[in-house]
Amino acid sequence: MTFVAVPTPTPPAPPSSPAQLLEHDGWYPATDPAQLRDVMRVTETVTEARLAEAVFAAQDQVGRELRAWRATWEAAGAASLEAVDPDTIINFEPAHVGRYRRAVFNLVMAELVETYRDVTATKDGSDRAEQRALSADEYRRNALYSIRDILGVTRTTVELI
Repeated sequence: MTFVAVPTPTPPAPPSSPAQLLEHDGWYPATDPAQLRDVMRVTETVTEARLAEAVFAAQDQVGRELRAWRATWEAAGAASLEAVDPDTIINFEPAHVGRYRRAVFNLVMAELVETYRDVTATKDGSDRAEQRALSADEYRRNALYSIRDILGVTRTTVELI
């Protein structure tokens, strides 16, 4: 007879209360730190204060990237991001809301990956830090793709060599 130990699955974090949501000015949806931790697998080594600071930076960057686009939609009468193209629904929410959340989540992860690097002097530690730096670039790429999807422009990037 063989026994196999199976870890008990961890239930997803409960949604944050409205007081815990991280607002982005009312036009964009608030960011739920519990959802961010669950979706992006952010461990408890990242404090709530550090996570909130990373969310602030991400929301600020996405807001700046979308400033002109937002002004156009506000002039057309959109009271929030949810009101922009409300007919395109994915998983029971407007697609732009999901794209915005994805951009914010990925920018948060890019910052956290860079901030929480291993600082060991061993070659193994340096290799792990380099792998994480590549991951940070991938998170930034995913955020950029989400922003470009919101803007309705292509994802093509051209770089001169």
